[in-house]
Amino acid sequence: MTSPDRHVPAGAYGGSASSGNNIANLHTVTWTGARDAVIANVLGAFGSVGTANTSLMGNAHAALFAANDAAQSAGNAQQTAVDVQTTTASNASVVASMNASQQGLNYGGTVFTDIFDRPALQPGYQMFATGPVPSLMIANGQCGLPSGGQPGSGNVIALSNTQTQTDYQAVSVVMGSGGGPGSPESLIIARAAANLGTFACARVSSGRVALGYGTRSGATTSIVEANSAAARVNTGDTVLLEAIGSTYTLFVNGLDVLQWTDSSEFTPVDSPNRSFGFGVSYSPGWFGGSQSFNAAGLTAVDMYPPPTVGTGWSLQALNNTSVAAQVGNPYMFPPGVFTGAQTSNNVTVLDPGAGRIQIQKSGWYGINLKYQVSQNLVGFRSYVFTSSGPGVTPSVTRKGPLTPQDSGASTGSSFVLYLPAGSVVAPGYFIQSAANITGPATYFDGALLSY
Repeated sequence: MTSPDRHVPAGAYGGSASSGNNIANLHTVTWTGARDAVIANVLGAFGSVGTANTSLMGNAHAALFAANDAAQSAGNAQQTAVDVQTTTASNASVVASMNASQQGLNYGGTVFTDIFDRPALQPGYQMFATGPVPSLMIANGQCGLPSGGQPGSGNVIALSNTQTQTDYQAVSVVMGSGGGPGSPESLIIARAAANLGTFACARVSSGRVALGYGTRSGATTSIVEANSAAARVNTGDTVLLEAIGSTYTLFVNGLDVLQWTDSSEFTPVDSPNRSFGFGVSYSPGWFGGSQSFNAAGLTAVDMYPPPTVGTGWSLQALNNTSVAAQVGNPYMFPPGVFTGAQTSNNVTVLDPGAGRIQIQKSGWYGINLKYQVSQNLVGFRSYVFTSSGPGVTPSVTRKGPLTPQDSGASTGSSFVLYLPAGSVVAPGYFIQSAANITGPATYFDGALLSY
């Protein structure tokens, strides 16, 4: 319907509301995409996947809002062309999110989607600029460089703080406004170190794509192309970079357009290199310069099942564990208790011995705590401590029932509580006389109950 330069072709829009190519009929296409997105997100809600920046209805609503903006501007053909491009990119980001959710159902692991439906990109990303370019900004559901007034050529790469759980990644970017003949490239980043020291990437412009690898040194990002091809890419297209083994494959709207095998492993493939992101570029010129495609959506998923799926933790004390407990007021567990079997996923274990866990994903958690002591006590009970972050003083959030002396030398409780992302949860205890906490009947388990 439109070209990258926003020119309106002859016959693109009919004047009568009854004609199939009238802007008023755009809602039928938009509703179909929105409906599919809702269905896909409902399915994804019941998978063992970790999802970032995604709500059940948010993506579908974003597409519908973009369609409303386009319909309201139907009297101005040129403005309509701009709004239809915005709608196309918004709907494409919804579909990409839907596909990512379905992929998560197949393999589990990380499912990340971002449709840039907020005023600013950060927090959640690290920025790496090369050249005299300004910071990234979000406008109309797209992330890119501000238009006009650029001092010189360069690019900015935004690396998500989220990482995949395996080395096999699929990272896609929906191309937003910008681009056009002669424009600089957008970037898709995969298998990146957290500091962008090394990474694999795809370069994408309106008439050409390339695969390669890069490094970051000081304030400069350097990229080496390994393979390239002519390809037509427009606003609203979804470009996906798939990394499986040593092979990188680039898809445009699902069509395989380019492949490269990194037989020399220029980009390391291991757990410290599972970050991902996108990049945008600018080149100065006679008429204000030109920009790459903005990013209208970013998704990333694991392409193979990770060793552990779901969200939670499990810590246990060893047989020979014996750690002195404090008497009196409720206390958090001392260091060195949980030195036995440990499993965790999608949480950060700040102190495994004391059982201090930082939550990465908000939700309702089921928590089981049991501890064994070296002798029968007059009375003792279990507690759960929480705080809003690692540097914040914790307080008691849940208290278990008091266990009398004749119930044996162990006590435990189960709790359900809501834990926001970033908060810290830890086990606690109360005893009335001197004793040691012992194993192996001492454990601290938690699992996310909601998605």
